Parts: sequence; structure tokens; C-alpha cells
Amino acid sequence: MRVLVLFISDIILIPLVYIGAYIFKFKLGLLFNLFFDSNSGTIYHHSQIEPYIGNILVISFIWLVCFIFFRLYKLEQGVFATVDQFILIVKVVSLINIIILALSFLFEILPDSRFVVLYSWILAIIIFHINRLIINSYFINQKKDNNYVVIGSSTSAQRIVEKIESNFFRKCNYVGSVYNEEDVELVYSVKHIFKKIGGFDAIDSILINENISNVYIVVPDYPEEKVDKLVVFCETNNIQVNLHYSLTNALAGVAEYSDILGMPIVSYKKIQLSDFSLIVKRMFDISCAIGLLMITFPILGFSALWIKSVSKGPVFFKQDRVGLN
Repeated sequence: MRVLVLFISDIILIPLVYIGAYIFKFKLGLLFNLFFDSNSGTIYHHSQIEPYIGNILVISFIWLVCFIFFRLYKLEQGVFATVDQFILIVKVVSLINIIILALSFLFEILPDSRFVVLYSWILAIIIFHINRLIINSYFINQKKDNNYVVIGSSTSAQRIVEKIESNFFRKCNYVGSVYNEEDVELVYSVKHIFKKIGGFDAIDSILINENISNVYIVVPDYPEEKVDKLVVFCETNNIQVNLHYSLTNALAGVAEYSDILGMPIVSYKKIQLSDFSLIVKRMFDISCAIGLLMITFPILGFSALWIKSVSKGPVFFKQDRVGLN
């Protein structure tokens, strides 16, 4: 539903962008006269709006195809979701304007007005970004059916809550955590959201009463010998089970999860480069270094001459320092 609402609103807003750009360029003085009783601004009576919306169907088709191709209807997740969305809109709108300008040299899609193109670019970025903020916030604030709990209180359990709440808070509703400990040291990022809703003895009733659809079990926080029984209970009640085995931070970064005929396997990626990869990497480093030196050499040379001309002493600063060696 969210995508459909966004798509329909984009169809409506695309013509409005060009109408607004046309008004800003040619009829801004008329707006000042009507609303502020002012003579500021110039009114271009000879310029009509028809040429700017005559090919609006073709223009709208280009916009919508680019929006779909560059996944502008995808809901951004993460801590900087709004920033990522804004950057993506700027990129896509810029590309669309370049495409339309290029096609205008071959076909009469838009009249030759650089200011209308500039205003349409600015308006489109603002309008489409605000449009997505409003629609996304509306659907995000709807009731979330994907309730989840985390079983465990260790740092790994807290990190699970942190990552879900940072990246998937639009889809998931954190009900709480289940553990037996009374005093738990919390990491700063979840200090205000991590909460205990019961102990291990009350897991079954919590899962049913809170309408839980996802449960994250952290081992060894939860006894491994009880995991099978809990998994069977969850499968019986149509609850998605996710098992997490605590790893050190060093190993977690290189771990890969797979299965062999249904048997779960945790593998550790080989991070040592082969001899050939090392040679290629070294050649790449040297090539980039030489290229960047050639590009920056005039700047470095000018800087060296400027330093010599305005100060005494050598270009390179040298100083005796006290250290281990």
C-alpha cells in the first residue's frame, strides 16, 4: 500500500514540479501582486505554460522509470535512513534532469529555459523528499504486527536489540527481553530501550500473551539443553525462531553461516591474501600513488615555493622527538 500511495502521489507531483518551476521563473511577479500587493518581480507575459506541460506524459514516464529503476520506492532502513533517502533523491533527480536536457537537444520535450530546469531540479528534490517523509512516517506509525523478544541479557543480546531497533524499527516492535538476572550492565546505545519482561520460567506465557512473531534466543544466555524444547513450542505456535551463538568480536566479523544437509555450520573466512592477490594489490597501490603524485605535483610544487618565499628554513619540517627509540 505504501508503494502504491507513493507511486500515485509521484504521478500527481511531477507536473506540479514543472508548473511550480514555470511560475518561479515567469510569473513570480504576478504572485507578489496577488498575495502581497507588491510590484516586485518581473512578469513575462509572452511566455506560456503550454510548452512546458505539452510533453508531460513523456516526462512523467521518464521520471517514473528512473524512480523504479533506482529503487526510490524502497523503504530505507538504518540510523541515517532519512539522509540516505535524501542523497538518493538528489542523485536520481539530477540524473533525470540530465536525461531530459539531453533528449531536449534531439526532441522538443522542454523549451530552452535553463532557469526552469534549475528550479524544477530544486523543487523536485524538496517536494519528493517531503512527500516520502510524510507518507513513510504515516505508514511507519501504523500498528506493527511483528512483535519480537530477545531471550538473554548478555552484550550479544543487547547488540541484537540495538541492530534491530536501528535498522528495522519500522517493521519490528520490541516487546522486551527475557532473562533471570536482576542487575544487568547495559551498553549505552540500548540503555533507554532494553527492558526485562520476565524470566525463563515465564517464556511460554510471554510468547503467547504478547502475540510474539519472532524470538531471538542467545546461547549460552539461555541453557542450550532447553533450546530444543523451546524451538518445538515456537514451531507449534507459528513463532519464528532465531538462534544466536555468542562469538568474540574478532570472530564475529569473519564468521559465515551455512548448512550441510540441514546441519547448521559456522565457518570462519580465510582473510590471508594469496601471493597473486598481494602482487596485484601492490601494483594497484603503486599505480594509484604515482597517478596521484602526478596530479598533485603542481600543487605541491607551488606550495613549496610559497613556503620558501614567505618563511625561513626548509620546506619540510624536521624536529628531534623523544620516543622509544
